[in-house]
Amino acid sequence: MVRSFLLGTLLALLGACAWQPPRADNPIGMPLSELLARIERGRPVLPYLPAPERTRAARLPGSGAAASALEYPGLTLVVQEDSGRQPEVLQLTVTGEQYRTAEGMHVGGSLQDLSDAFGEADRLEGDEYVYTAEGPASGAIRFRVEGERITRMQWEFDRP
Repeated sequence: MVRSFLLGTLLALLGACAWQPPRADNPIGMPLSELLARIERGRPVLPYLPAPERTRAARLPGSGAAASALEYPGLTLVVQEDSGRQPEVLQLTVTGEQYRTAEGMHVGGSLQDLSDAFGEADRLEGDEYVYTAEGPASGAIRFRVEGERITRMQWEFDRP
């Protein structure tokens, strides 16, 4: 009896430690670097996120295909759903200062920080520094810079 009580208590404590509700400083409930790693590996992310503040219809640039934009404070995921498959994140946009990449990049960071972390951009498109991403989730990473400060970070994931 005591043994089952202790086991139950231990399991409850482990469960409480594993799940953490979203906080004001991190509305998605996980670090941005973890979210990006999951997306890049093609692993599901939506079951691990809280419900978005707002969901709206979106169109994918280029193809015009229908998608959904899931909006969280300072972060938006554009997701394409294909019947029979798990939804795929095709774009992630960060406008909130509370999110940081594994390299320490964040909205509000300096152009010098960007250069130090990523080197020279592959190309400039207006006020955006664009880096080409390689690997299983190839695409582009865009940093909008205004007045020497990053005002938006955006990942575009090209799936085969």
